[in-house]
Amino acid sequence: MTFFSEQGGTPMELFGPLHWTLTLIVIASILLLYIFRRPLRAMKHKTKKIICASCAAILFANMTIYYVGLGLVGEYSIKRHLPLEFCFITGYLLMYILISNNRKLYRIVFYYTIIGPVPAMIWPNVTGVFDRYIFYQFIISHHFMIIVSFYLLIVMRYHVYARDTIPALICGNIVFTLVYILNINWGSNYIMSAGLPEHMLTMYPFLRYFNHPFFWLEVCGFAFLGFGILVSWLLQGRPKHATRASIPVNKNKKALPAKNAR
Repeated sequence: MTFFSEQGGTPMELFGPLHWTLTLIVIASILLLYIFRRPLRAMKHKTKKIICASCAAILFANMTIYYVGLGLVGEYSIKRHLPLEFCFITGYLLMYILISNNRKLYRIVFYYTIIGPVPAMIWPNVTGVFDRYIFYQFIISHHFMIIVSFYLLIVMRYHVYARDTIPALICGNIVFTLVYILNINWGSNYIMSAGLPEHMLTMYPFLRYFNHPFFWLEVCGFAFLGFGILVSWLLQGRPKHATRASIPVNKNKKALPAKNAR
């Protein structure tokens, strides 16, 4: 049962071989989606629906196993394990999008799959590697979720726009504020809004002199939001608009006589 425990595992080495390998797998997967986008887009609609449903099932099963496992080993705590981490919230929203085909919601959630999982992927804080389920849970909730999001962007062509960052920022800050209030009252630290993790303070000692998590979360959020805009612009291309040549012509309509015809 120690497999489901978050205690006593071997931590992931920051910027070690495993860390770099997982990061490169994500980058390579996104590039492959883009390179083979045409044959992937040409797949039958039913096949693409099955892929989306399967991805949603994997994301859901991952969180279910994670929480059930914590309960079995007696480590579940409402102060630490409610699905209030930003990546967990994003994951559940992405599950809904995969099942419901809600393109409007994706315009916001796409940026959340950048703002949350990418920093966690760059600066992971994983307490166990291979011998703990938390390692696999982390990969599915971050690396796999990013790949799924780009599958919707590139293959399913769920187009996003720079203007979608405005509702994304508004909704994101509402979530941050509500979770921050909850942290103050509960003594919890969801979304790191009450305190930055120790490995970040060790890596960047200057943070100890200005240890205001909300401020750094906003800075990080804006930085990765800009990154999301750039990446989406590079990968999705411009949306196709109807042109004069693409407008169907009514061939049965008789030509009108020209004016002043003699």
